[in-house]
Amino acid sequence: MHFAGGGMSFAGILSAEHMELMACKQAILFAVTNHFVPAMIETDAQVVAQQLLQQSAFSLSALGRIYDEVRILLHSHPTIKVQYVRRTANNVAHVMASNSKQFSSETFYFSVPSFLQTAVAAEIVQV
Repeated sequence: MHFAGGGMSFAGILSAEHMELMACKQAILFAVTNHFVPAMIETDAQVVAQQLLQQSAFSLSALGRIYDEVRILLHSHPTIKVQYVRRTANNVAHVMASNSKQFSSETFYFSVPSFLQTAVAAEIVQV
């Protein structure tokens, strides 16, 4: 099993939901491209997780085309799953996202970077 995290800056983001959806899409593409499957993508955006788990027809929402693209990716790669995780249980992801704003390109970590050590330690203590 592999554990990894990453971040990047996105232009043209319309909302927090849009940002989280794009982050999920990028994580799926990264897992597929680098053969990190099976994979579990965690999101604290319950709406995003629910929309991605729906097997319904194409979405008509403002982000519908992106949701459709990500659903097609997930359908094409059944060993990649998306899971909702409460925000209180996902502080490491928020610290990573806050630091991602400064990245000019995609950045991925396979060990804990210094700016995340405190958040990781806090989550380990809570478990």
